[in-house]
Amino acid sequence: MRLGVNLGYWGAGNDADNLALAVEAERLGYSVVWAAEAYGSDAATVLAWIAAHTSTIDVGSAIFQIPGRTPALSAMTAATLDTLSGGRFRLGLGVSGPQVSEGWHGVRFDKPLGRTREYVEIVRLALSREKVQYDGTHWTLPLPDGPGKALRLTVHPARENIPVYLAAVGPKNLELTGEIADGWLAIFFAPEYAKDSLGQIRAGQDKAGRTEQAFDVVPTVPVVVGADVQACAEPVRHYAALVPSDLRAKVTPGMPEVLEALARTDRRLSLVTGNLEPIARLKLRAAGLGSFFARGQGGFGSDHEDRTELPAVARARAGHGARAPWPRERTVVIGDTPRDIACARADGVRCVAVTTGPFGAADLRDADAVAADPAQLAATLDELA
Repeated sequence: MRLGVNLGYWGAGNDADNLALAVEAERLGYSVVWAAEAYGSDAATVLAWIAAHTSTIDVGSAIFQIPGRTPALSAMTAATLDTLSGGRFRLGLGVSGPQVSEGWHGVRFDKPLGRTREYVEIVRLALSREKVQYDGTHWTLPLPDGPGKALRLTVHPARENIPVYLAAVGPKNLELTGEIADGWLAIFFAPEYAKDSLGQIRAGQDKAGRTEQAFDVVPTVPVVVGADVQACAEPVRHYAALVPSDLRAKVTPGMPEVLEALARTDRRLSLVTGNLEPIARLKLRAAGLGSFFARGQGGFGSDHEDRTELPAVARARAGHGARAPWPRERTVVIGDTPRDIACARADGVRCVAVTTGPFGAADLRDADAVAADPAQLAATLDELA
């Protein structure tokens, strides 16, 4: 195992320390410094600055947004950074989410697997310094009806092969990562699900006949050091609420509003998500946004899909003993299925149902309260508090 550090988004408040952090990571023998981008700072500029102040540690994009750059531009940037850094650049790519793709870049968030596959193929073709001629579903180079001719990258990268990483979450995207990439940027990594995720990556490797090739797994885990759990959670609350809501925006109507309401809710209540996707459950619980239970996560208990012995609240208390910060009387389950309500009843805690899934208010009538509109969730929780 090798260690790396992710500087996150430049402009998020840690700017004064980030360069010192990168330099210290190099001194301590860390392998890589990663930088991210969303709709603020761009990762390429940050990485160039870090590379100029270091000499041995790798610099990597986590990620360059596929909707924000043409494949040719990503290849140009990768080749330039690899040359300037003396062969230390790692190219991390990802499709981002629908909010950023459509709201910021004006690119439809559709067919992400096909777009990613073609994108990587064009990037690799350009970095090989062959003439870029490509006829795909999403990209055609050069355009067939204009004066453009096939061009060759003029920059010589320091290395013959710049490693390509993909940020992937879903099973099909994980399989694609194993098939076409050199590494996986695991932004929502949970050790207890690693076997499943890596199995999907291996399936992609098998499909492409790449099982003998080295493959790098890069889990990113937010770390805040301190004695107060809530205080430590504060710096990552916004990110934890933002990312799952963006990923769910086109999957479940109203889910962004639900997650934003959870992040805003007064701490008089402890909130437990019920039937949210593991992505949202893990990220929100890890950020301290209430007692979000997920199997094996720091002893907080199990998710409601694994209820074989103790109820969730009892498991949480067992994990934290007398220091359990979430009393039963202040715990509220947020769910969108009758199963969530039944789980809350079994635990002896209250449940607020939200109509974000396939069930309507009539199906969820046994809950303590029903938020018919996700925007009503915060007000409903205030009433229960």
